[in-house]
Amino acid sequence: MNGAAGAYPLESRKRGRSGMEKVAVNAQKKQRVDRDQQRYEWGVEETELFLKAVEKQGKGKWAAMLADETPGSYGAVFGGKRTNVHLKDKARALKL
Repeated sequence: MNGAAGAYPLESRKRGRSGMEKVAVNAQKKQRVDRDQQRYEWGVEETELFLKAVEKQGKGKWAAMLADETPGSYGAVFGGKRTNVHLKDKARALKL
């Protein structure tokens, strides 16, 4: 046989998932991510504390903001609720 398509028997070819199998696997992954990740809206108080933390720590010091445990600081009040990526995204949304 000439050509790559017919050179090997069907049994030795690598077989991938069908289109429907790929859709089912992707749906399972999405459900797993959605279940593990809970979304919280930013309240007025949290946004105000975040802006004060940016003034105090400086833009880009997201981990320092979360680690700050002084009373009334962003880290003390909302530290366990957000990650440094959440803070970065909020700063970008507020165009800081």
